[in-house]
Amino acid sequence: MKLTREILFDAAHSLTQYGPGHPNARVHGHSFRARITLSGAPDANGQIIDFDKFGAVLESLRKRLDHNMLNDIDGLGTPTLENLCLWMWSELHGDLPYISAIEVFRDSLGQSCLYEGETICASPATQPAHTCWGKPPTCPPLRMRRCWSACRTCLLYTSDA
Repeated sequence: MKLTREILFDAAHSLTQYGPGHPNARVHGHSFRARITLSGAPDANGQIIDFDKFGAVLESLRKRLDHNMLNDIDGLGTPTLENLCLWMWSELHGDLPYISAIEVFRDSLGQSCLYEGETICASPATQPAHTCWGKPPTCPPLRMRRCWSACRTCLLYTSDA
């Protein structure tokens, strides 16, 4: 089962890799839309997560992005759609452990980037480094062909390496 919410934000950036004179190298702005999807089974209350909690976590992230210069956000790197997805995933993963997808849109340009990726468990002191996928404990699709085991460190399900 999947649960999705969207946030909207307006932000500026510059993409200096394009070089002097290119329109993308200058400071410019976009209206962004981000779709965040959680996957899981409903709990005893019939919910994957309470919508109030989901909304509060996303509102906190939105406030960090809205009407800001994306180049100035710590850890984002070059503010491309791809890096926005990766950065948002890393920022949300702790509060939303069942995150399964982030898609960031620039609707006015017909552009988007979808990330359904992984995160590396950051606590190898208690068990070896592994890839945490945040999926239910069933055999994954063809892209992985590994079975899942519970990760005691990050409380997600992981694919055995």
